[in-house]
Amino acid sequence: MQAAAAAQPAAAGSPLASERDRLRGKWIAQMDRFLDGSTADSLREADSAVVGLFGGGGQRAAEPTHQQRKRVKSDCSPVCLTSLSADIAVRYASYLASDDLLNLALTSKLYGAPVGMRRGFWSLSEEVARLKYEAATTSEKGGVPRREGRPLWLKLLHRLELLKVPLWFDHLLGSAMRTYQVKYVGGDLSRVTFGVIHTSRLGSDFNCTAISSFVMSEGKHYAVFHMNGIGHDDPDLAFRIGIVRPVDVAGWNGERRRNYWPFTSSGRRDGSTICCVYDIIDGTCDYLESGSDGLDYMDWDGMDSSEGERDVAIGLLLDLDNGTLAVFKNGRRLGVMKDGLAGDFCWMANLRDWEGTCRIAIERGDLPE
Repeated sequence: MQAAAAAQPAAAGSPLASERDRLRGKWIAQMDRFLDGSTADSLREADSAVVGLFGGGGQRAAEPTHQQRKRVKSDCSPVCLTSLSADIAVRYASYLASDDLLNLALTSKLYGAPVGMRRGFWSLSEEVARLKYEAATTSEKGGVPRREGRPLWLKLLHRLELLKVPLWFDHLLGSAMRTYQVKYVGGDLSRVTFGVIHTSRLGSDFNCTAISSFVMSEGKHYAVFHMNGIGHDDPDLAFRIGIVRPVDVAGWNGERRRNYWPFTSSGRRDGSTICCVYDIIDGTCDYLESGSDGLDYMDWDGMDSSEGERDVAIGLLLDLDNGTLAVFKNGRRLGVMKDGLAGDFCWMANLRDWEGTCRIAIERGDLPE
């Protein structure tokens, strides 16, 4: 799985600082509706104090001196969580992520026990998760749909947090990996460059598949692929982006990695879709069904070729609630390319028999309206 990036202090006026300030204001508004007015005012003061400890407004708090640390340590006394009122407990827990809220619920009766005597009441940890989920944008919640029945707020919040993790190409597989011409750009796993391949070393058929390990099982997901340098007039060139079943490469040796080819059914016979890709050059929908011997090619309403365009941004909207894959080109919706999709999928890009140098980058986008 993708490793979380190391936290960096946000500079004043930076996009990260602005986003943090926006979310903090949204949180206070949510909590004001949850609490009575007088308590909310006192909590806002406490909130400012907490923010001051960690550095507010994008400013990093100054490091305390040795004497200050000793004084704070001597003045601090243990706090009993059960002595906190529900509103104070909710406010402080709102700074925690979903996994920390779960641990808190498992170790503290205050946060883990259902509130109230009637059945159906959830715990304070779940209430915090509910508030954080409801504070998300409509676009963000579109990727984490609520189901019928009692909502599992901690699970919903966890999936919402996953949707904010940047997309990376975790695995580079294929015959072209025998050379050093396929590599990440500046160590950035979201960008891959495909350099000039000497066919005398690999023969006339070489390829590379870049796969993200982020698994999509339900809801809506939108990824934007930025491609540069693909406008070569090579009849053998194939450049495809789309979705494929998750691949577990743990324990694969170098030979198996180099022999990987995404367009094989791998013995599945359940009639499901193994992969579905958009052909950048032809604009067709290329897909593989289980039990099939190879790719099927299909025209679709709105299809558009990018042949000859050296710079293009293709957005793919995977809607697993309705089982569809839609295509956007440079922000313009082209249409639904494939339906009947179900199960687990990952984002992928496949390039075969290229000449010259080209690059591809992937990023998570906001759900189109």
